[in-house]
Amino acid sequence: MNCSYEYTKDVKYKSYEQFVYNSLINLGFNINIFGTKLLKDLILYTYFNQDYDIYFDKVVSSFFKYRSINNISVNTASHRICYAIQNINNTMFKDNFYTIFNVKYDYYLKTPKNLLILFMNVLENK
Repeated sequence: MNCSYEYTKDVKYKSYEQFVYNSLINLGFNINIFGTKLLKDLILYTYFNQDYDIYFDKVVSSFFKYRSINNISVNTASHRICYAIQNINNTMFKDNFYTIFNVKYDYYLKTPKNLLILFMNVLENK
């Protein structure tokens, strides 16, 4: 997946970045964990590249190529994102899940790939 333009300089990107960042905070994510920051960047990267055929490891790999990140592996990045998801405030997550995604909370949706898809749907309708 190649990015045709530098989307991070787009005005629309900044408003979406703030929305995703605030949504992650409202869901109970710890913003100091590397996996949370990486998840935010992956959500925005996937949305702006309009990649709807999501294979999580493929998305992470193409994001690393785009950003020229060589010091971390795809497997390590996936583990860091899973760690961020495991260490969220569960009460906040359950309480704010419907407010953000308009979908009833289900434990099945608490995976990196499903969160990525849910955020893509919200950003598409925003």
